[in-house]
Amino acid sequence: MFLVIELTKVLDPIGLMQESLLFRGLKKSDLAAIAAMARKTTVKKKDFFFQQGERTSSIYFLCSGQVNLTRVTSEGHQFMVRVINAGGILGHISCLGGLSGHPGTALAAAPCEALVWDARTFSRVMDRYPQITANAFRVMAFHVEDLMDRMGEALAGSVESRIAVTLLRLMVQAGKPQEHGYLIDLTLSRQSLGEMAGTTLFSTSRILSRWQRQGLIRTAKKRLLIRYPDKLTEKCIGLAAD
Repeated sequence: MFLVIELTKVLDPIGLMQESLLFRGLKKSDLAAIAAMARKTTVKKKDFFFQQGERTSSIYFLCSGQVNLTRVTSEGHQFMVRVINAGGILGHISCLGGLSGHPGTALAAAPCEALVWDARTFSRVMDRYPQITANAFRVMAFHVEDLMDRMGEALAGSVESRIAVTLLRLMVQAGKPQEHGYLIDLTLSRQSLGEMAGTTLFSTSRILSRWQRQGLIRTAKKRLLIRYPDKLTEKCIGLAAD
């Protein structure tokens, strides 16, 4: 599944690392040294970076592609935790948090390239650059806060408002301005979107179809164009019950 290639072939990982919260505050020369301690991995579409429960071994920095992070509950229900695109990190929660296994499954939704450090190497990186340790706590705190926000929305908001919030978050994360709106440049099925919003495929499809008829969005081939973000914001605060 994994193909290791020479690091020199990675396309400008330093620029992406400069934008990452994990590496914030480090000099460009420091980032180059950290990247030199990694290897490059490519993962084919629909292959796994890791699966839930697998033993923790590595931290990944995504240089290109898209990864869907999911988790299966003890009752057997799968839900989408988040979508990770270029500049995101994987494996850090379990590796840095001292967990025995990954808390979720990371599936490549598109062909991916990543830098990878094994746990021992990244421990040396943190010893050499203490700022990364402080940044790692901020990253994990951000994920916890995001999860708590989503839990609150799932309890308080209508299905429509939750889907609107999810789309707006994805727009901020991966939206590209187009002539007629913002394209969410991610490969995302309605099932996955529903999991992120904490609802069913049926409800998600029904609401997206309605919004498409109203001209708020356009969908095609698992891509979604948000034509009027302001109208979706109104859906978030309107909270009209389904």
